[in-house]
Amino acid sequence: MSQRVRYANEVDPEFEEHVRHKYYEKLKDGCLKVGFSDKFLKCPFCHESPDYSYNDLLRHADRIASKSKTASYKEKAKHTGLIEYLERDFHAKIQVL
Repeated sequence: MSQRVRYANEVDPEFEEHVRHKYYEKLKDGCLKVGFSDKFLKCPFCHESPDYSYNDLLRHADRIASKSKTASYKEKAKHTGLIEYLERDFHAKIQVL
C-alpha cells in the first residue's frame, strides 16, 4: 500500500472528536431528532432506518461506530455522538414529553 493511500485512511483523533461532539450537540439541542413512537426509535443518520428498541438502537450505533469496516469516519463519529446522546440526555427528554 502506498504512503498516500495509508494516510488518506487515517483521521486526526481531534478532528473526529470535534465531529462527534458537533453531532451530539445537534441531537441535544433538537436540531437532529431521534424518531420515536411508543416503544420504537429510529436512527437519525440512517435512511430507511428500521424500528429499534432503545437497547437495539444503542447496539446499532455501537456496531457502526466501532465495528464497521465500511463506514466513513464521519458516519462513525455521528453514531458515537448518538451513543453519547442516548446515554446522557435521551431519557430526560422523553420524560419531559
